[in-house]
Amino acid sequence: MADDYEFTPEEIEQAFDLAGGGCECCGKRLSWDRSRANPGRGQWEAHHGSGSRPIILCTGGPGTAI
Repeated sequence: MADDYEFTPEEIEQAFDLAGGGCECCGKRLSWDRSRANPGRGQWEAHHGSGSRPIILCTGGPGTAI
């Protein structure tokens, strides 16, 4: 998958659900309403990983639950 590929909203929602609503790196609890476009506590982004689905990562400091 090319790095400039834009994930579909369905791919992002499925990845968020598979991640259990948490950061896949640190486990921080995230808020669906707080994607990169809507900053605040529990903010997150969908990143390109080495696989075929988005990786859900927090954008703030690790480990602080909402």
